Amino acid sequence: MNALRESIADEALIVLVVDELGAKSSVLSQTVLQLGHRVVRACGGDEAVMQFQACAPDLVLMDVRMPSTDGLRATERVRKLQGSRWVPVIYVTAQDSEGGIIAAIEAGGDDCLTKPITADLLRAKLRGAARILSLQRENARRNAELERYFHNAEEEQKIAGSLMHRLVQMDMICDRAVEHRLTPALHLSGDVIAAARTPDDTLHVLLADGTGHGLAASLGVMPVVQPFYAMTQKGFSLTAIAKEVNRKVREWLPVGRFIATTLIEVDPYARIVSVWNGGNPPAIVLDEDGAELHRFVSQHLPLGIVRSREMDLTFDRITLDCEAQLIACSDGVIEAVSPDGTQFGIYGVIAAAQSAQQASRMSALNAALDAHLAGRKPHDDLSVVVIDCGDPPVDAKQGAGDVHSGVGTRGLRKWRFEVELTPDELRGTDVVPMVMATLERTAVPVAHRGNLFVVLSELFNNALDHGLLLLDSKLKSGPRGMERYLTLRAERLESLSMGWIRLGLTTIDRDGELRLQIHMHDSGDGFDWQVQSAGGRQEDLHGRGISLLHRLCERIEYRGSGSEVVGIYKLGPRT
Repeated sequence: MNALRESIADEALIVLVVDELGAKSSVLSQTVLQLGHRVVRACGGDEAVMQFQACAPDLVLMDVRMPSTDGLRATERVRKLQGSRWVPVIYVTAQDSEGGIIAAIEAGGDDCLTKPITADLLRAKLRGAARILSLQRENARRNAELERYFHNAEEEQKIAGSLMHRLVQMDMICDRAVEHRLTPALHLSGDVIAAARTPDDTLHVLLADGTGHGLAASLGVMPVVQPFYAMTQKGFSLTAIAKEVNRKVREWLPVGRFIATTLIEVDPYARIVSVWNGGNPPAIVLDEDGAELHRFVSQHLPLGIVRSREMDLTFDRITLDCEAQLIACSDGVIEAVSPDGTQFGIYGVIAAAQSAQQASRMSALNAALDAHLAGRKPHDDLSVVVIDCGDPPVDAKQGAGDVHSGVGTRGLRKWRFEVELTPDELRGTDVVPMVMATLERTAVPVAHRGNLFVVLSELFNNALDHGLLLLDSKLKSGPRGMERYLTLRAERLESLSMGWIRLGLTTIDRDGELRLQIHMHDSGDGFDWQVQSAGGRQEDLHGRGISLLHRLCERIEYRGSGSEVVGIYKLGPRT
């Protein structure tokens, strides 16, 4: 029997041996033991079912013919008890007819041994079963590992999603003029939408679509958010923001990764919408009746492909003379597929928007997209933004110059700041945000910064546009007048070779009140500021700046030909 005792300790099985006697002297049981397996004996089918429940065997050797409950009926009962765990049942039978074997297999058996059984044949059968059971255990182990991995991955995705939500500052999209939808294809979105206003209430909106989707794409869009919000809040132009964001993308992302980006600027006072579209679907402007006014198609490369100094930063612009909305989306919306394989398309976006009143267009877009997907997960991230391009919000521009006169000036020391800007610096610097950064470092109260941004912008733009670039504000009037004005401004600034603008800021402490003196001087021939001041009607796009300065400042004084102006802005009581 030593030949039967070949070591198979690693494949040892618990074998339930069922026959009509269940005797310890059973040759079948003794052979199984000699092969290195553990034996559990059962006498008859009823006891076999009880033992199967009690000891959970790895394999059953089932005698077909037994009193009370035969092997076939016992096997049927055993199969109902085994659950998802496969337990092979090998019938032991004296029958060798084809019909008997077929009946045994159909009753739930896996194999048959015909009596008399040789030790070599039994050993081969058990070893085969052991190999299969070993594979089953390995699969079960791997499935358990996969389940743990899946559970851990889900938890990590939830945590990552929460962190990404904060990092991309989705909760900052609270502007009443902006509605949006962001639906990730996986747990995390590679699309991002951001919206913020400059200190003079110009609305900036960004829609970015990173390469791919999921965690990698979500991490990829992170570089665009922080500079967008920080620079918008400081009053930087979208041109400067686009350059900085592009630099960040090239710095952060590996070669071959880029971000399709739509940058949108809505000036609620001039009623101008400017768009830079780099690789996204067209942004559509609809009037209040749903008629299409303009389509901002992609004219630029996505961010991250070329260096910032090589970017084409030409913005497409439209001047509005009616209530309107702009709708922009990522390509995930355009390529969203219905169950029959139809894409949603840009015409799906337009049709959904035109089917609803202006106030309900975002809801209509959501409903149309959901109906198109019919409960299926999108294959790519979906992002849509709807922007009202209507009247400006009530803000500092409507207020009086001393609206914040009661604000304290604790911590603000006396100081003086002067700068001279040449043509190269005027082309390459966002001057007003640079000066505002200086004011922030001098502890000028936050409550004044919006008004000061407006004052500095008006004074600087007058000096640059009228003093150096010799632009007439009346060019802004008429259809597309503002667009022509801005195009001419960019051309003249690019070719400017001579001239300067000097800006000085000085704090004045007088009668217990702190004031800021703003001195703007340019090398131009000046302009007739008295005629310019005669404008200012709400419907005009020129002449309002000087009257606005008079409302915000305690005093405005033009000197000489108008190329030099001094403004006094009241900060509040000295504390």
